[in-house]
Amino acid sequence: MPTTVNLQGTVSYGLIPIWILFIILISPLLKRIYEKKRRKKEEKKAMATAMPKVKKVPPSVKERYIEQLDGILLDYKEGKRDKRDSYQLLSFFLREFFNEYTGIDVTRKTLAEIRGVANPVLISLIEEFYACEFAPDADGDIEKSITNTIKKIKQWN
Repeated sequence: MPTTVNLQGTVSYGLIPIWILFIILISPLLKRIYEKKRRKKEEKKAMATAMPKVKKVPPSVKERYIEQLDGILLDYKEGKRDKRDSYQLLSFFLREFFNEYTGIDVTRKTLAEIRGVANPVLISLIEEFYACEFAPDADGDIEKSITNTIKKIKQWN
């Protein structure tokens, strides 16, 4: 006795409902991935174009930092600090001043990250200090650097 088995086709329901179901199930995942990439891109763009908020710094703050820089120069002339240590302190106090001046914390940023802050005065001063700050045998005129920094601090509003 012959038996015939008629099996139902594997895709007998049609492709359109399957594709609609697939899109409905996958779309939340795709949306999350898109939003995450967009957020990262916006954060990177915001970090690169961070403009400092200029606020009026009281003269006492400027005077305080100028006194600290004068103290570094005096210690260097008296032989209490070497050139490298003086450059490191100079850079530290300049970064602290900029943080207090703009509200942007650059105290722990590298030179490349500071370039993203978009303040040419800060960038030029930090670039000037950078080699002398990290290289033990770098040539640099600490007295000239300190007087230049004091002049720039006085010019900041």
